[in-house]
Amino acid sequence: MSSLKPLPPFRQGYFDGLCGLYALINASRRADRSLAISKCRSAFRCALRWLHDKYKGDPPTDFPEDFPKLLCCGMEVNPLLSLLKEFFEKRWPQISGKQLFTPANTPKGTKEFWRRIGYEATRPGQGLIIGIAPGRSTLDHWSVVDEIADEKIVLSDSYYPKKALRLSDCGLNDEENPKHIIYPEGVILLKKK
Repeated sequence: MSSLKPLPPFRQGYFDGLCGLYALINASRRADRSLAISKCRSAFRCALRWLHDKYKGDPPTDFPEDFPKLLCCGMEVNPLLSLLKEFFEKRWPQISGKQLFTPANTPKGTKEFWRRIGYEATRPGQGLIIGIAPGRSTLDHWSVVDEIADEKIVLSDSYYPKKALRLSDCGLNDEENPKHIIYPEGVILLKKK
C-alpha cells in the first residue's frame, strides 16, 4: 500500500500578485491602528474594482500593465504609487504616503540604506513598505517592514506572517550579488497625518 504525502495548501501569492495591495492595507493599519478589519476588507474589495477600472485596457492606460496581469503577476512601483495616491489617500485621508527615496536622494550604499530606513521602520503612526526580489533583477514582492535589528530585517506580509532576512544577504543591486535585492525606489512610507 502506498502512502501519499499531503500536499501543502496554496497561499496568497501562488496564483495572484496581490502582495502590493496587501502591503498598502497592512502599512495603513500600522500607520492608523484604528482601521477596523471591516474597513480594510471593504477597501480591498473596492481597490480591486478601482484597479480593474483603471487597468482594463480600454482606453489604454499610462502603464503597460492590464488588470489580469496586475492580478496574476503583481504591480511595479508606479501602479502601486498610483493605487496609493489615487485610491487609498482619498479613502483614508488621515494617511499619506510617499516614496522614501528618489534618484536624487538614493543612499550610496547598503549600510546607509539600512540606517535611513531603520529610522523610519518602527516609528509609531507609520508603516514602511519595501520592494524586494529574491536574487534576480525584477521586483518580485512587496512587504511591510516589521523591524530592523540585530543585523536582520523582519518582514510581515500576506505571504509570510513573519520572515527574517539577514541584512548581509540583502543588497541594493545585482553587482553586490545578494540573495535578496532591495529596491530603494520601492520603499514607500505611509504616515498618519
